[in-house]
Amino acid sequence: MNGKTNSDEIPNGGAQARSKKKPRWLRWTLRILLSVATLLVLASAGVYWFITTYLDNFISTRLANLVVAASDSLYTLKIQKFTFNADTIQASGLKLVPIFEPSSTDDKQRYDISIQSLQILKPRWNELFNERKFHIEFIELDEPYLMYRRDTLVAKSKSEQEKQLARNALPEPTLLDRLFNFISPRLQLDSFRVRNAALNYENVDEKEQRFDNLVVSVFAEGIELNLKASKNQETFSAKDIRIHITPYRWKIPNTLYGVKCGDIRISTKDSLLTIDSLSLAPIVTDTELFREQKYRTDRFKLRLDRLRGTAIDYKGWVFGKGIIAKTLEMSGLVIDVLTDKRYPISRQKFIPTMPHEAFRALPIRVAVDSIIVHNGNIRYSVQNPHEKSPRSLFFSKVDAAITNLNNDSLKMTDETPAVLKASAYLMGTGKVSLVLDLPLLSETFSMRYHGELGRFDVKQLNSFAASEARVMFPSGKVERVSFSVEVEDGFATGSVQAIYKDLSLKVLPQNRKYQAGLLEGVISFVANTFVVHRECKIEKGKPLRSGKIAVRKKKEKAFFEFFWETLWQGIQGVIKR
Repeated sequence: MNGKTNSDEIPNGGAQARSKKKPRWLRWTLRILLSVATLLVLASAGVYWFITTYLDNFISTRLANLVVAASDSLYTLKIQKFTFNADTIQASGLKLVPIFEPSSTDDKQRYDISIQSLQILKPRWNELFNERKFHIEFIELDEPYLMYRRDTLVAKSKSEQEKQLARNALPEPTLLDRLFNFISPRLQLDSFRVRNAALNYENVDEKEQRFDNLVVSVFAEGIELNLKASKNQETFSAKDIRIHITPYRWKIPNTLYGVKCGDIRISTKDSLLTIDSLSLAPIVTDTELFREQKYRTDRFKLRLDRLRGTAIDYKGWVFGKGIIAKTLEMSGLVIDVLTDKRYPISRQKFIPTMPHEAFRALPIRVAVDSIIVHNGNIRYSVQNPHEKSPRSLFFSKVDAAITNLNNDSLKMTDETPAVLKASAYLMGTGKVSLVLDLPLLSETFSMRYHGELGRFDVKQLNSFAASEARVMFPSGKVERVSFSVEVEDGFATGSVQAIYKDLSLKVLPQNRKYQAGLLEGVISFVANTFVVHRECKIEKGKPLRSGKIAVRKKKEKAFFEFFWETLWQGIQGVIKR
């Protein structure tokens, strides 16, 4: 009975199962969807595997091979990690590595390049295939480092056989290689950022080359470049760029002069420039320099113990806005000029450029609030024929300040000129002060200057005066010499006043081979008796004697030559009867 009951229940259960069975079309639909989903999962897994396992390695390997080919088989590229997806390309631990050991190569140029991390955001892959253009919105470099060393003292270079072995080690191009070569994309970059960059440049060169032992180090922080910036946004910005240049020498091309420079430090964040020492001088002896020139010329030497600039607009300088600074401060300035008159004057006429002409011709804007000189020295020497050594006129303890050095026509006018205020000691004893107003954008040569010389023993001038003017001063004490001159359109007017006593003059023979004789003695007596005022002093009820100045500048006269000519005319007017 129980068996019957069970047998009777089986058909009823089968009927219920058959009644719950899904339609055939639905079963096929589910099977198709499941198959498609499985295929999509497998395809995604395959693409992911291809990208992460093969394509990343493929791209990093091809980048390394590209570096090998571009460096003539000297370097390869090491990448610790490289990944990319549709929105981001990332790489870390990038480093340029020499293929050969340093001891086995004699290359004149060596590089050391590394990047802590590289991130490329939002590359537009569709443009890569549609327009053959690789458009990147943003690139970020973290702690890039570059060291470049150039050594021309190395005589040998790597053999072609070694280079060919490295070339042969490169794998044959694959299908993807050919695809990338076919695309040959153009690169478009919207913006990039660099953090904590460090650059070093070192050059070891032979003496006849332009540079010698030059090492440049650069540290940059927070560099940003936005090529799609609006008018109200900055295209380029940097939190700080610090540059350090170690002492080096530089030969100026096509000249016999060279520059020696101490440590140079630049900081854009602090707007500072510091140069520990700077000199400009011939790279040959004075004799060799004048012999090479063949005609009479001047030899210049310039030296600075220290140069410091503040509030320098480096961004304006880089982007062509000009040279803008608040202060340039020079310590220990030394200017040494030597003229050798044993050489003939050149037949070619030379018309010197005046300061206002040079300033008007500047192609860029210059705006320096002040240039300050501390404890300088200026020496002018002349080597005359038949004399064993040059004779010098010098100024020591020079302190000067130049203000309003500006070629903006709104700031540089006749009413607001550049102003030089200076003080020094003539021959180390007589204090000289000078104030000079110079409108640097004037269409004509114009200026105003006044100053004075304090107590001074004129015998200090004997060495230079004997060589240049063929006169000597056996005695003479200056209490004060004052002058005031105004130049309008190249014509100078003004006066010189002097207070002195016990002035005497001795005339020397024009032929430098001979000592002063009877003729020179007679001329000296006549000059002291009838020509020269032996003293000039303040007398009650009488104006102080003055010498008038009225000089027209000749085109061939240089600036300082004309400056001295005006003063000398006034001095002669005081001392002559």
